[in-house]
Amino acid sequence: GATVGPAVLSFFGDVTTVTLPESARVGEPVRVTATAFGGGCVSQRGTESAASGLMAEVRPLRVEISDPDTFCTMELRIFEHATVLRFAEPGEALVRVIGIARPGDTPFVAERRLTVLP
Repeated sequence: GATVGPAVLSFFGDVTTVTLPESARVGEPVRVTATAFGGGCVSQRGTESAASGLMAEVRPLRVEISDPDTFCTMELRIFEHATVLRFAEPGEALVRVIGIARPGDTPFVAERRLTVLP
């Protein structure tokens, strides 16, 4: 079978690269990208995101094959997840990119800030 879950944002100490503009205007599209780690039996799925007030959550997803009969290669791949956010009010916005860290499959969050101009 295959499971869908949070993307791997930290892999043995290598950490996701999150890019976004330093500022944006209210209602203007803000493009956010985040890298995630995969390879072998881990591939890229879509990216969920939601913004409310001056807080946004970006959730890159992964698909992982968990079939015991499947051979997983040992390659490491970098995936780029992209999403577009819009903020409805001016101020300092917080963008949280939410995934997991490996080894350990522990929660991992990368936080970035941007200024939302009127």
